[in-house]
Amino acid sequence: MVASITGSVFVPGQAVASPIGIPADFNGDGYRDVALPAPAATVSGKKGAGAVVVLYGSANRVSTQKRVVITQDTAGVPGAPKPTTSSAPRPRSRT
Repeated sequence: MVASITGSVFVPGQAVASPIGIPADFNGDGYRDVALPAPAATVSGKKGAGAVVVLYGSANRVSTQKRVVITQDTAGVPGAPKPTTSSAPRPRSRT
Protein backbone atom coordinates (compact mmCIF):
# COMPACT_ATOMS: atom_id res chain seq x y z
CA MET A 1 0.00 0.00 0.00
CA VAL A 2 1.27 3.48 -0.84
CA ALA A 3 0.32 6.55 1.23
CA SER A 4 0.37 10.27 0.69
CA ILE A 5 0.18 13.03 3.30
CA THR A 6 -2.84 15.32 3.51
CA GLY A 7 -2.48 17.54 6.58
CA SER A 8 -1.44 15.17 9.35
CA VAL A 9 -3.48 12.22 8.09
CA PHE A 10 -2.26 9.45 5.79
CA VAL A 11 -4.61 8.42 3.01
CA PRO A 12 -4.09 5.62 0.48
CA GLY A 13 -2.98 7.00 -2.85
CA GLN A 14 -0.06 7.61 -5.15
CA ALA A 15 3.12 8.71 -3.37
CA VAL A 16 5.19 11.46 -4.96
CA ALA A 17 8.83 11.76 -3.89
CA SER A 18 10.65 15.09 -3.72
CA PRO A 19 14.26 15.72 -2.79
CA ILE A 20 14.74 16.71 0.84
CA GLY A 21 14.88 20.47 1.32
CA ILE A 22 12.31 21.41 -1.34
CA PRO A 23 9.34 22.91 0.50
CA ALA A 24 5.81 21.77 -0.37
CA ASP A 25 2.32 22.54 0.84
CA PHE A 26 1.42 19.50 2.94
CA ASN A 27 -1.69 20.91 4.62
CA GLY A 28 -3.16 22.68 1.58
CA ASP A 29 -3.19 26.18 3.09
CA GLY A 30 -1.28 27.74 0.18
CA TYR A 31 1.98 28.21 2.11
CA ARG A 32 5.19 26.20 1.74
CA ASP A 33 5.89 23.64 4.45
CA VAL A 34 9.05 21.67 5.19
CA ALA A 35 9.37 17.93 5.98
CA LEU A 36 12.42 16.99 8.03
CA PRO A 37 13.54 13.40 8.46
CA ALA A 38 14.50 12.23 11.96
CA PRO A 39 15.73 8.67 11.30
CA ALA A 40 17.35 8.25 14.73
CA ALA A 41 14.24 9.30 16.70
CA THR A 42 13.12 7.06 19.56
CA VAL A 43 9.45 6.07 19.28
CA SER A 44 7.70 4.16 22.08
CA GLY A 45 11.09 3.26 23.54
CA LYS A 46 12.41 1.91 20.21
CA LYS A 47 15.71 3.63 19.41
CA GLY A 48 16.15 4.53 15.76
CA ALA A 49 12.51 3.86 14.85
CA GLY A 50 12.47 7.22 13.09
CA ALA A 51 10.03 10.04 12.49
CA VAL A 52 9.21 12.81 10.06
CA VAL A 53 8.62 16.33 11.37
CA VAL A 54 6.48 18.61 9.19
CA LEU A 55 6.90 22.34 9.91
CA TYR A 56 3.96 24.34 8.57
CA GLY A 57 4.52 27.61 6.75
CA SER A 58 2.64 30.89 6.89
CA ALA A 59 2.67 34.13 4.92
CA ASN A 60 5.87 35.18 6.72
CA ARG A 61 7.84 32.04 7.57
CA VAL A 62 7.96 28.37 8.45
CA SER A 63 7.21 27.94 12.15
CA THR A 64 8.53 25.45 14.68
CA GLN A 65 5.38 26.21 16.71
CA LYS A 66 3.05 24.86 13.99
CA ARG A 67 4.27 21.31 13.38
CA VAL A 68 3.31 17.64 13.35
CA VAL A 69 5.53 14.65 14.14
CA ILE A 70 4.66 11.54 12.15
CA THR A 71 5.79 8.10 13.34
CA GLN A 72 4.48 4.57 13.16
CA ASP A 73 2.61 5.44 16.37
CA THR A 74 0.63 8.08 14.42
CA ALA A 75 -2.98 7.11 13.72
CA GLY A 76 -3.36 5.89 10.15
CA VAL A 77 0.30 4.91 9.71
CA PRO A 78 0.58 1.14 9.21
CA GLY A 79 2.90 -1.04 11.25
CA ALA A 80 4.45 -0.57 14.65
CA PRO A 81 7.62 1.25 15.71
CA LYS A 82 10.67 -0.99 15.65
CA PRO A 83 14.33 -0.30 16.35
CA THR A 84 16.66 0.27 13.45
CA THR A 85 18.32 -2.78 11.94
CA SER A 86 20.79 -0.80 9.86
CA SER A 87 24.50 -1.36 10.30
CA ALA A 88 25.15 2.21 9.14
CA PRO A 89 26.80 4.55 11.67
CA ARG A 90 24.27 6.23 13.97
CA PRO A 91 24.49 9.87 15.06
CA ARG A 92 26.06 10.26 18.49
CA SER A 93 24.50 12.49 21.10
CA ARG A 94 26.57 15.30 22.52
CA THR A 95 26.84 15.19 26.28
